[in-house]
Amino acid sequence: MPGDDLTECKFQLELCKNMQEIAHNLRMYTQNTIFSSLTMKNLVNDLLDVAKIQNSCFTLNNDYFNLIEVVQEAFSIIQFHAQQKDISLMLELNENTPSMFKRVYSDRNRFL
Repeated sequence: MPGDDLTECKFQLELCKNMQEIAHNLRMYTQNTIFSSLTMKNLVNDLLDVAKIQNSCFTLNNDYFNLIEVVQEAFSIIQFHAQQKDISLMLELNENTPSMFKRVYSDRNRFL
């Protein structure tokens, strides 16, 4: 019967909608877990650094890295927390950014 086909179609569409909502929620929970683990890692590293400083054995791990990528990583962490508070943020990077920011020699972890 045609009515049954339309009912089935409506059911399938509602199921898809629900699956999209579940996928969105799963993405949000996954992002939250990732950002929380990064925050925890940074806190632990900071505590270890304090202990190293107190024991006079702190050293920097200098190497070349892309500063723009580090800025984008830091922004994504801040943006996630801002979204939790309904604050919108925007990061604008110019395509003509000087190449000196794409290859910086320093300790990458000190920027995050």
